[in-house]
This record gives sequence, C-alpha cells and structure tokens, in this order.
Amino acid sequence: MTEALLCGLDVDQVLAYLQGQKDSELRKTLPNVEMRLGRSLTEVPIVIKTKGHVAYLIGTADEIIRDFPSELWKYRNKYNFGISKSRFDQYFKNYMRRRAAIIYFEEVKMIYPPLEKFPKYQTWGYLTLPPTIKTYEMSNERIKKKLIDLTNKIKQSITP
Repeated sequence: MTEALLCGLDVDQVLAYLQGQKDSELRKTLPNVEMRLGRSLTEVPIVIKTKGHVAYLIGTADEIIRDFPSELWKYRNKYNFGISKSRFDQYFKNYMRRRAAIIYFEEVKMIYPPLEKFPKYQTWGYLTLPPTIKTYEMSNERIKKKLIDLTNKIKQSITP
C-alpha cells in the first residue's frame, strides 16, 4: 500500500489543473511528511481533492520553493499558479512576513473513477492509496471531460 498526501483545493483550482492553466500549488504551510512518512515531500504522491469530498488528480512534487510571498510572486513566469495577482495577494493577506511555498508538478494525472468519502475539507491530510487506483494522462480527453463535468456539478452544488 502506498501512503500519499491529501491536498484540499477549491473547485476553481481543480478546474485550472484540468484545463491546463495550472501546474503549481501555492501554500502558506507545508506538512511535515518526513516526520509522518519518513520520506521527503518530493517522494510522496500528492492527491488533490476538492469540495464534495472527491479526489481525482495526483502528482508528485518535482520542485519546492520556500520564500516570502513577495518573492514567490516573482516565479509567476516560470510556474503557472492559475490565479491573478489580486487573488494571490488575498490568499497571502496577513501572511507576508512568513515563509510560504510553491509546489511545482511537472505532471499531474487524473484518477478515474475518483476517490471519494474523505473527511471534512482540509488543507493537508494523509491517505493510503487503494491498490486498484487507475490513473490517466491529461491528454485523455474522454476522462478529462468526465472530470470537468463532475467539477462543474460540484461547483453548482456549492454556489449559493
């Protein structure tokens, strides 16, 4: 059984990955994977879940950059954050004097069927990947369409 890290994102960020508009994750904090799993963050699969307690993206961090948010924004031309400067500033509001991180994924794959029934929405968590997990390249348009449709349904169900 493979232990993985669980990363919670909002629906728009999951859509950005599916639509090729995002390849990096901005985080205020990083989990202590070394202490919990005995491996570095770049050695552990990261499963991305969204609201609705559904996960269908997986990748491994290829690069991690830690710095102050004002410095991280300078990497926007190298990495695709999938957000605007105003959303970046809002996310890091009241956090500018602490170190944050960019997690860069060279490749994110799709999980289908999606993994379900996770605990309440959280930033970081851990899970054991089922041995039957099936992953697909982002170039698989049939699976991508199914996951985009699912993400849009989740978005509609949580939008007031």
